[in-house]
Amino acid sequence: MEFSSGVYFLGGATIALVIGALVYLKATRTWLRLASMLVGLTSAWGIATAGSALYWNGRAESWMGTPGDASTIVRGGFIAWGLFLGLMLAPGLLSMLPGLRSAEPPLN
Repeated sequence: MEFSSGVYFLGGATIALVIGALVYLKATRTWLRLASMLVGLTSAWGIATAGSALYWNGRAESWMGTPGDASTIVRGGFIAWGLFLGLMLAPGLLSMLPGLRSAEPPLN
């Protein structure tokens, strides 16, 4: 795989994020917003992780201790995806709990 093919992975991840963002902005229900964030982030993150894994698998640069390993890259991408997803979805999930809804701001 050549480095220039990374453009396709970048383009695919960007398109996935844009579609997820558009669905999020058009959605009127909380569960649909959460689903659009989940699908958009998962698609983009998966495409980007696949591009990194394909590029770095077997490469051995002078600054690297060992050659790149696709399984290590995918595992790291999965962990980072989970952490990022948790941070993104936490406010929305908490707002769905009945006792934790924020009060309406007072009108002046």
